[in-house]
Amino acid sequence: EFHNMREGLYGLWALMHTPEAPWAREQAGRMLTMLDRLTDETGRWSETRVRELLAADRLGGVSVPNAARMVEPLLAVHRLTGDPLALKLAGEYARAGLAEMFLPDGRFAPMDRSSGHVHSITSALSGITEYALMTGDAAMVEACRRILDAGVPEYFSSWGWGDEVYPDHPANEVGRGEINQTGDVIRTALHLGAAGEARFYELAERYLRS
Repeated sequence: EFHNMREGLYGLWALMHTPEAPWAREQAGRMLTMLDRLTDETGRWSETRVRELLAADRLGGVSVPNAARMVEPLLAVHRLTGDPLALKLAGEYARAGLAEMFLPDGRFAPMDRSSGHVHSITSALSGITEYALMTGDAAMVEACRRILDAGVPEYFSSWGWGDEVYPDHPANEVGRGEINQTGDVIRTALHLGAAGEARFYELAERYLRS
């Protein structure tokens, strides 16, 4: 299930800080190499390549939102190891995610493009913001500002609790929130605050205190 690639890579990154570091680095390197082979020229995972290189029954979650969720752990691995492939993949997934999952005015894209799972959307946003600031991509930074201003408030209360899924998502049987995306938005706000947008520190503190 490609939805779990993010957590898998974060797990390997964590093990790189333990005596298991040599094994974790080797596994992460193998993972990045395979991901690169599965990624097409548009920064998207190719179902054709997944079928050829893995198996036809391993197509669960092969989507732009699940790739964009990986930008954060890819950057974490790059900072720790200096692996240029991690940074390359982070850039490809960040650009594809921004184009696919968000509208030009900053609102979240419809469910067929964004997945309708708010944590997937906001975890992509925090990674894209970090990548944009790391690489000095001013246009991408501005897009992330618009998303925090226009997209996030549609699915979050003023004190930071976010809907788990869109109202029309099949999983929305009972209205409920999810804490993960609150952390995503706090990280995004802190990234932009540290970059000079001091007003976002207030949002981060309000969400955190609540």
